[in-house]
Amino acid sequence: MSEERKRDEFKEIEEMIRMILERTLRGQGEGLPPNFRIIITGGEITGGKDHVSADPSREVEEPAAEVYEDGDVIRVLVEVPGAVAENTHLQITGRVLRIYADGGGCRYKTSVELPPVQADTMVSRLTHGVLEITFGARVPS
Repeated sequence: MSEERKRDEFKEIEEMIRMILERTLRGQGEGLPPNFRIIITGGEITGGKDHVSADPSREVEEPAAEVYEDGDVIRVLVEVPGAVAENTHLQITGRVLRIYADGGGCRYKTSVELPPVQADTMVSRLTHGVLEITFGARVPS
């Protein structure tokens, strides 16, 4: 069987799973989470370095980052189960916060656009698989 045909079959399977999940959740009054992805692993996966690893224990997860504003305090929350603080890296470029975390057999990477913040006020804390990043003061508009 050709590689192209295999990929087409996996796409069909992915669509069937997505349809079943959507119907099931719709019946419960819910929908699929915003960053929902189906990853079928096995065999050789080609792509760049940011592509999902063929080893399921080392998948790259892209969790949703939630931004909360409370007066001058900006709080970002990201679920990264199993991640350890020593393997958590934060990078701010302009108004984009990039989050990289590793641990528990999984790698995480995600990014989120921030409101104007003072980057030097950033404080992060990782507790029970939840990464909390706070910025103490907003940049005046």
